[in-house]
Amino acid sequence: MGRVIDPAGGSWFVEKLTQEVAVAAWALFAATEGRGGFAADLASGALASSLAQSAHERAVRIAHRRDPLTGVSEFPDVHEIPLVRKAVSAAAPRGLPRVRYAEGFETLRDRSDAAPEHPRVVLVAIGDVSDYTARTPFAKNFYEAGGIRAATIAFAQSARAEITATGLACICSSDAVYADQAVAVAQTLTEWGIKQVHLAGPGGELEDALTQAGVSVFVSLGVDVIDVLTTALDECGVAQ
Repeated sequence: MGRVIDPAGGSWFVEKLTQEVAVAAWALFAATEGRGGFAADLASGALASSLAQSAHERAVRIAHRRDPLTGVSEFPDVHEIPLVRKAVSAAAPRGLPRVRYAEGFETLRDRSDAAPEHPRVVLVAIGDVSDYTARTPFAKNFYEAGGIRAATIAFAQSARAEITATGLACICSSDAVYADQAVAVAQTLTEWGIKQVHLAGPGGELEDALTQAGVSVFVSLGVDVIDVLTTALDECGVAQ
């Protein structure tokens, strides 16, 4: 295997995808030419409109982490030291807009970094380590993508002061443990005065009961991360 010159050679999907891209690109090229060419598309605004639509669709996928950005929406480092660059005068805007994929998350990180104290979330672990160890890293990545620093604390009456030191808490464990304990834990956290109670994972059959117990957000695959974290920062009093 190590001496294969071209591992992709003869693999049908490489040729198939290449063909699909070529066909789609040629159709786009022909349509542009049919409207009078690139200059005409640019002058009419058709090109800008098409690019804006693509940018919007991509932004939605990024916000939902369907298109992951390593180091931004996935595996962020809240302790990294920002690069300091020499300030330069901004060029006058012209032509087509420039869009950075990470803009939504950059806005969240800038808000968090500018706060007098970094916003924090407590990952309230229930059950044994083997029960919550899968969802605590997932939740940590989720919140820290917005600069909200996460700390895992096992749920216990004796840990009340640590858990309530911030107004944001996310319950983390397995579905089996949730079935037995999640509603009661959510009620307790609400009674302790925590403003935002989240739960890592989908609510499933417990969603209504958990919502009534005080859970406002289910941190699971497919949610709009930027929207959830924007609201979280708002509720934590972090200035925009």
